[in-house]
Amino acid sequence: MDTLTVSIDYSYFTISPQGHENALQMTASRANLTRDVVFNVTAEGVTSVFRRQEHTFFNFTVDIELGFGTSVGDEVGVSNYVNPNQHVDLGIIYQATVSDKGDELEPYFQLRARSINNSTAPDPKIVPIPQELLGRAIRIRISPRNETHNEFFGSSADHVGSEQSLWVFNNALLAGDGATTGGLLGVYATTNDGNGSFNGYVGRWRYEPIGQKVDYSVFVPTSTKRQ
Repeated sequence: MDTLTVSIDYSYFTISPQGHENALQMTASRANLTRDVVFNVTAEGVTSVFRRQEHTFFNFTVDIELGFGTSVGDEVGVSNYVNPNQHVDLGIIYQATVSDKGDELEPYFQLRARSINNSTAPDPKIVPIPQELLGRAIRIRISPRNETHNEFFGSSADHVGSEQSLWVFNNALLAGDGATTGGLLGVYATTNDGNGSFNGYVGRWRYEPIGQKVDYSVFVPTSTKRQ
């Protein structure tokens, strides 16, 4: 039987580096999850880590530390991913702003989807991060709203009760025939074709199973919480 061998460059990942205990340091790749026409799979990679979606209903949360941006386009985010042509991402991306102090880099939310099936992906959107969510870190959550749509939420990692709904998307974006069977859930760090690099930090990775739909009208709840 043929086997698939995946090559991982572990130099792009550091667990609990000094000053960021219990976090994963990710050195950003040039390419993002979609890649581009000059992407060379033998010479470069895409900085990302995923786990499999195992349940119809779940909560997936990750804390993204702010302050990582060193250039316009630097981005760390959370993705519901199938392949480079089918994924939905909520990223924190740094953009240039003009203030009394001159040009500065500020974090924004970037909502981006790619799909090659009959479901048209919405145009990317870059929107301001609500002031009440800014702080040490932002917690991003992906949860199914129902069997056909997933939802992104954002909150301050340090303030309980600050969570806001940010984006609802159709799971058909991730399915070949419009009937999704799940995908991967994870994080990524990219310069979006920038010349430099940076270190992004993510922590408090949680996957909480809620339940499984096993038939049209049969729902089996799950009580086990996975850390």
